[in-house]
Amino acid sequence: MDIIELRKNKWKSKGNGPKTIAEIHKENEKAVKEYNGKELDGREVRLDIANSPNKSNKPKNYDNKPRSAPSKTVFIGNLSWNTSEQKLSDMFGEYGNIISIRIPTEKETGKKKGFGYVEFDDVDAATKALELSGTEVDGRNIRLDYAPERNNGGNGGNRVGNQVVRFGGKPTAPKPQGQKITFDD
Repeated sequence: MDIIELRKNKWKSKGNGPKTIAEIHKENEKAVKEYNGKELDGREVRLDIANSPNKSNKPKNYDNKPRSAPSKTVFIGNLSWNTSEQKLSDMFGEYGNIISIRIPTEKETGKKKGFGYVEFDDVDAATKALELSGTEVDGRNIRLDYAPERNNGGNGGNRVGNQVVRFGGKPTAPKPQGQKITFDD
């Protein structure tokens, strides 16, 4: 089935101010009734009113994809740039003892990247906190999942062979490997 989108210019001013949303909806319903089932270029036209995007406070269902392996750290996606560590502490604190909260920022601008992490002292607290997935925080429905455990010996990027690849940049020079020590069995 082909979908053909027809639009009529309904935004022209009649000289008496802008139209209200109710007037626009009424005109759209009238156009659907008038043109639905009519023929256009030898084909029947099928029309329907499109639903608006979900801008309500109802949480979205983010449980459609499998979760990552359980860990003590919760990943928070779709985070507003206005959300503070204190706000996350207040929200997640009732689920268990929080070890740390991280909201990554751009190095050059200091602007928040739109995601964060809350680390709990045990996996059970992190699991309970996942109940908040889909909750609205500062106008955005957050998406939660377990975060992989951090490698504290990390290098700030991904390692490909002996090069460190940083996001949005070129590979850096390989780090010196030092002397290799082996033990005999």
